[in-house]
Amino acid sequence: MLRTRCFLSILFLGVLASQAQAAAVGSSFSYQGELQNSGIQVDGAVDFRFTMHDASAGGTVIGTSLSMTNVTVSRGVFSVQLDFGANAFDGQERWLEIEVRDPHDPTDTLPFELLTPRQPVQPAPYALHALNSPWQTNGTAITNTNPGFVGINRDYVVGSEWFGVHAPIQSGYGGMYVSTEGDLGKPFYGYYAGTGQTGWHYVDGATGDWKLDLSGTRFTVTDEGNVGIGIGDAIPASKLEVNGVIHSKLGGVRFPDGTTQTTANTATGDGHSLDSPNGAFVDAVAVNNTGEFGVNVNLAVGKLDPFYRFEVEDVSTAANVVHIERVPASVGGADLIELELDSTSDPNAQFLEAQWNNGDVKLRVWADGDLSLDGVVTTGGADFAELVHVTTGKASVEAGDVVVIDPRSARGFVKSSAAHSRLVAGIYSTRPGLLGTETDWDLREVGADAEGNPRKAIDIAGDYDQIPLAVVGIVPCKVSAENGPVRAGDLLVTSATAGHAMRADDPKVGTIVGKALQDMTGKTDRITVLVTLQ
Repeated sequence: MLRTRCFLSILFLGVLASQAQAAAVGSSFSYQGELQNSGIQVDGAVDFRFTMHDASAGGTVIGTSLSMTNVTVSRGVFSVQLDFGANAFDGQERWLEIEVRDPHDPTDTLPFELLTPRQPVQPAPYALHALNSPWQTNGTAITNTNPGFVGINRDYVVGSEWFGVHAPIQSGYGGMYVSTEGDLGKPFYGYYAGTGQTGWHYVDGATGDWKLDLSGTRFTVTDEGNVGIGIGDAIPASKLEVNGVIHSKLGGVRFPDGTTQTTANTATGDGHSLDSPNGAFVDAVAVNNTGEFGVNVNLAVGKLDPFYRFEVEDVSTAANVVHIERVPASVGGADLIELELDSTSDPNAQFLEAQWNNGDVKLRVWADGDLSLDGVVTTGGADFAELVHVTTGKASVEAGDVVVIDPRSARGFVKSSAAHSRLVAGIYSTRPGLLGTETDWDLREVGADAEGNPRKAIDIAGDYDQIPLAVVGIVPCKVSAENGPVRAGDLLVTSATAGHAMRADDPKVGTIVGKALQDMTGKTDRITVLVTLQ
């Protein structure tokens, strides 16, 4: 019967404790043994077959079987090199099963004889070094409690470095790679400051986005190239989306046309934050430091390619196209819309024009103040009045008074005081529907501030003792019953009661001021009258 005694010398993959960088020792090891046949030492050539197991009996085969033929055995002693691969030894027990064919069979057809029991693989110096090194195994985990630097393919330290990798390449990628098995995994690299503050950055397998987390998502880069800063878990919809202030400490902001804006206001610029330093408002779009916005090109709302300086177009058939509103209560002189022409403009220029799209003009407001319109004018009053001067002062008359010509003053008027006067001129209008005047009352020459303190013409004229005198239309009028009660339809003339009209049964031409439209009550009254001077 064949039997063997073995002596193993095993070299594990490791690093010698040396000041110089050492080469890896590989995964092969030497096997030495003594072979006897029925107590007699074998001397000659024999064949061996070696198989590695993870148990002394049964168990799992490690690697593949190794056949060694025509091995020299001298006085029972032999030596072979075995290599079951780099993964054969992971720190767990290993057992060697040996089969022998004696003598050597050149045909390699005769059977091998199994030697029992299996031989345990004993630790050698490198194995002892591995067991005593700072790297420890615990199941599938490998740990290292060494407090010093760990380097991969390097034996130098940079600064306060504790872990380093050197990739021996001249170009292309070189570094570490973290991966997960599933598409929904999140490969990450984490940080812990030792004070409870943690952070990590990772790729979200579900979305393909890269994120940085520091007590919440602080930075996001999507797989489309959009970047979000401070927007939490929201997905940035633009190339850059920021929740907070953007501060350029140096360099400024560069725009698509290649220009760089370094400040909102410089000594060489004109103070527009979207403006080049040209000293004048000539840019297409400008915003100054107080938020005022200017456009130096044609502008359109609801359409493209505007022909005019400002165009608004709407496809709605019901809603108002433009709505302008001042929310708080307005003060005197606060215009909601103001139209202005240069003072040297031609009188035939227009402040305003309204027309059908077929060119049919319905309204024009001319530069000289003329108004042209096709259609009916509806006013808040029912008469036409003319501003006239009261020679005795505005305070001497009141609305509803009958007014006569003052023969003592050119173009002057006074309150009536005699019956059947041929000087009758009209009635002091309570609220004129249309008001005529020879004076441009909003000019500064007559005391009004046309912009800083605008006032109505009728109010300015009052400062000059002028009143609106109704010469046509329906107005309230003071009447007296001194010639009998006034009934609707009666012709009216001046009465002896100052400022009042009375009934006239057969009035003379030139004395009639109007016709009563309602009955009076009492000795005096105020009734509506149709002014019909004749």
